Amino acid sequence: MRFKSRADVPESLEEAHPGSRWVTWSPSPRGPKWLVRIDVGESKGRVECIGVELRAFREKSDGGWPPELPEWNQNPTPLLRRTLRDLPLGQILEDIGAEVQQAQLDLATLFRAEGLPPTEDDEEFRAIADGIEASVKRQRATGRKRGRGVPDLEAIAHVYRDAQARRRSTTKAIAKWGQVSDSTAAKWVMRVRKETDLLPAPTNAPRQPRGRRS
Repeated sequence: MRFKSRADVPESLEEAHPGSRWVTWSPSPRGPKWLVRIDVGESKGRVECIGVELRAFREKSDGGWPPELPEWNQNPTPLLRRTLRDLPLGQILEDIGAEVQQAQLDLATLFRAEGLPPTEDDEEFRAIADGIEASVKRQRATGRKRGRGVPDLEAIAHVYRDAQARRRSTTKAIAKWGQVSDSTAAKWVMRVRKETDLLPAPTNAPRQPRGRRS
């Protein structure tokens, strides 16, 4: 899992946006940081992303959080089209979705916990736990059908461009990031080029023969 929701979110912010998750993203290791808020809610029986907020500044009303971002009047990074192209939103949604599902299962486990004093609500708690577990199973089954196990193409393109900017092997960078072989990494790049316009077409210009030394 590449992205995890922040655990230091102020309580006032969580109360103002119930069900939301926050992650920090940067287009490069030394690049500007962005705060991404993912609004999560139920849609047709599934827990889905129903909103996204992206900003490079912190609000005074949030108590100076997150501290690594400037305030709105301290020259925050401007939002450009390139920023939106580089944002690995698919990977963020996949990781946060898995995190939310696990939280749901933990909640079901809590409802089933042994040692709870018997009450008239026992059957209700068990019914809630059954509903949560059934919902997660449906979501995971649907996720497999959608091919969620396939690496996010936007994330692959981001790793590719980052390695290219550093003049490093793009294939090896992707292989290391995805923990796969070089050949698999190369196939991922081919798929990104085939299904998206996130990467430029490869240059197949013939190499010029070297001249003989005099």
